[in-house]
Amino acid sequence: MADKLTTSLMKTVLASSGMQAQLIAALMEMLASIWGGFEDWYEPDGVQRAAKLAAEAEAAALTQVRRTASSTARELLRQTGENITVDPLEALEHPRGVDPLELWERPAEAYRYAISQGKNDTEALAAAMNRAGHIAKADVAITARDAQIREFRRSEKVKGYRRVIHPELSKSGVCGLCIVAADRLYSLKELMPLHDGCNCTVAPVTARSDPGLKLNQQDIEELYSAAGGSTRREDLARLRVTSYEHGELGPTLVRVGQSYLSPEEAAARKRPPKRHLRAVNSDTDLRKKKNRNAAETQRLLDTSQKKLDAYQKAIDEAKAAGKSPDDISIRGYVYGLQRERKNVLSYTKELKAA
Repeated sequence: MADKLTTSLMKTVLASSGMQAQLIAALMEMLASIWGGFEDWYEPDGVQRAAKLAAEAEAAALTQVRRTASSTARELLRQTGENITVDPLEALEHPRGVDPLELWERPAEAYRYAISQGKNDTEALAAAMNRAGHIAKADVAITARDAQIREFRRSEKVKGYRRVIHPELSKSGVCGLCIVAADRLYSLKELMPLHDGCNCTVAPVTARSDPGLKLNQQDIEELYSAAGGSTRREDLARLRVTSYEHGELGPTLVRVGQSYLSPEEAAARKRPPKRHLRAVNSDTDLRKKKNRNAAETQRLLDTSQKKLDAYQKAIDEAKAAGKSPDDISIRGYVYGLQRERKNVLSYTKELKAA
């Protein structure tokens, strides 16, 4: 049975994770509207404009995430009897230490790569949306973690902090890496390792309280109970984890024995030079052509109708498979539908006027 202080701290941690989930959801919707409604995948200027919109949307979200995380950390400390004054936050730097505009061109790179591997437009759009989602979730997790640890370091009572797992935030269940690492205590000098898609938050540890331990114990007991005598329980018991320093993301949680690039190898690896993109896709120029003939317009109309039908089919199949309507790939398809409906109406009108 947790004491009143630990119970209060646990409620604050859970409330904070809920607020962070809402901020992520809002950012996912913004990214879906940007990339789902996008079609100039082979046009450098168009990609740069979309990347700028995505970078601005993420910067606004990360600013709010940092503010919320810092406020939560101060509230946790206040509940332990230590009032930390609000310290003005420095200008927000991107958590990866890279150029955000180049970072946010990666969804377009994912789309083009998928097409080069024989995927269709619908599959390529899903690849772009998933890349956008992975980037955003990782950046939010890093920003929130760093903001809270910054506040914990200002305290005289906090001795360390702990990872808090969140089964309620994961549609497929908490990953084994986080479950195994949930009993670890981190010093204030350390940055807790994260991983792709990690939903973990942090909670401070003082001489009087350790809310993260209580929360994790409850969740892990339920997870193992649900696993029963299954192979998942056996797999969790055998799993060993470690961390390495990722070139962009910092400390990253991995399985023991899992291969990864060392910081030196990551630094040496250079992204390939950008090739001329417009020659790869003739529809880009055709859409922008002012004096199209009827055959050209009909070609664009046929392409848009095929995309519209494919997006609707992908949405229906995803929902039938049990995917959440809020999944970023589904939201991308929804905005793709809206885009192609407008195109179909525009091209139809153009043909009638010809």
